[in-house]
Amino acid sequence: MTNQEAIKILENTRYQVGLPNCQGNKWSANAVTIAIDLAIKALKDSENAVWIPVTDRLPKDGTYQTYLCTLDGQLCGLDEPFTGMCGIEDGKWDEEDSVIAWMPMPEPYKQDN
Repeated sequence: MTNQEAIKILENTRYQVGLPNCQGNKWSANAVTIAIDLAIKALKDSENAVWIPVTDRLPKDGTYQTYLCTLDGQLCGLDEPFTGMCGIEDGKWDEEDSVIAWMPMPEPYKQDN
């Protein structure tokens, strides 16, 4: 099963309430909804946290965007690749020929109140 298939199942069953938990008690409707929403968000977030080799594809063309990138270590005189941020616009990376793989930037940290 793919993440997308799991998300679809969760979204379709989100309305179900009163499911028994492992102790045989019933969860409240609100608890079930919150749990499903958290699971859907986690699945969607995990899909964005995958390295994409530049040989597979580049980000969509358009305005300048910054991505988390694995860069060739030779860029900084290193023997091993390293992770950093790099921008791309119209299919051209800031550090041309140094980007090995990329992924979208994660959402900024938000403190719970």
